[in-house]
Amino acid sequence: MNVAVLRRLLLPSALACVLAFGAACGDSGESAAVPQVSAEQGDSAQITIRGVAFTPAEIHVETGTEVRWLNEDSVDHTVTSGIQRKQRVPGVEEDKPARPDGMFDERLPKQGDVFTFTFDAPGTFAYYCDVHAGMTGEITVD
Repeated sequence: MNVAVLRRLLLPSALACVLAFGAACGDSGESAAVPQVSAEQGDSAQITIRGVAFTPAEIHVETGTEVRWLNEDSVDHTVTSGIQRKQRVPGVEEDKPARPDGMFDERLPKQGDVFTFTFDAPGTFAYYCDVHAGMTGEITVD
């Protein structure tokens, strides 16, 4: 069989597999949006700590929203406001310590531990885990 015949036979099958795989993985072909949490003052939003990651890592909430972090891992984590800058992390400045900003710094040492914080002012707030250099997140408050 020549190459042109093989391409005509295999290309549609390969394309179907790629499209099916993308659909199975939730790839709609659009960029992922930052989750918007519709919240009036007094409402809450949750961030889950699972697989050594904050999920979702970025959220968008209204002023007055209480954000709740739940540790579902069986290892120690922190939720520390500020900028993660530990060395040897791709995309993070080397040889500079993390910069907590003092807004919050809570240790969640075991599975099931919870920390809550109410965002009373608009802005963009970065946070990280001081135990795991790759764990970072961001909350945008309107």
